[in-house]
Amino acid sequence: MKLKFSEDIKQAIANATGLVYLADNLEKRDVSDGEEVAKMLRFYGTSREAHEVINASVLPAIKASNPGFDYPGSGDEPQPPVEAILKAVKAAIVFDEASYNAIVDAEYRDQWTWEQSKDSMPWLVVNIDKADAEARPQLAIKAGEAEVEFAESCDTVGERSNGNKTLTLNANVAKYAMFECIKDLQVAEPFGIKWTVAAQVVDEEALSASVDAPAKVEAKKSTCKKA
Repeated sequence: MKLKFSEDIKQAIANATGLVYLADNLEKRDVSDGEEVAKMLRFYGTSREAHEVINASVLPAIKASNPGFDYPGSGDEPQPPVEAILKAVKAAIVFDEASYNAIVDAEYRDQWTWEQSKDSMPWLVVNIDKADAEARPQLAIKAGEAEVEFAESCDTVGERSNGNKTLTLNANVAKYAMFECIKDLQVAEPFGIKWTVAAQVVDEEALSASVDAPAKVEAKKSTCKKA
């Protein structure tokens, strides 16, 4: 017996997967093909939100209207978690030669020495671990309790929005972004405060990291750098 979908189920499949023709193709399947149908829906519903809709409503609706239809996950067995795109975020302050050598990526240090960089200190370095290299996390940063406004100089690594309070990193920012606290983040007194970074990709919860800047050290100017 072939599967049969109501118009509501067809619309739900289209909404979850973005494919208006998928429901018609699935209706060519037999009721006994539950495992393959579930795999296809979960494959084309790529976001975490889509997976939740497919598992919680689309597949149960198909089962309810097609006697004999069954699929992995229709019972009480746990479903494998959807892998998070944004795996981790870390923050660090570069303010002297020791922290420069310890924190800044070696490839960057091969091109720019401490002597060439020191006048623009301090820097806030945001390290990002992404499962998808093309993902574009959105950053929001606090200096103490105040939300920073990203300066025009940050356009080299991302797209500013929300009154310059967020920065969506470019896809080619692979591992880290470095910001000069005074020029790029427009914080005149960057020392002796807690810096907090929140990073988020679509359909995932934000991850955050904090770092305490040391007491005042001489600081000056410059621009964003990228991985």
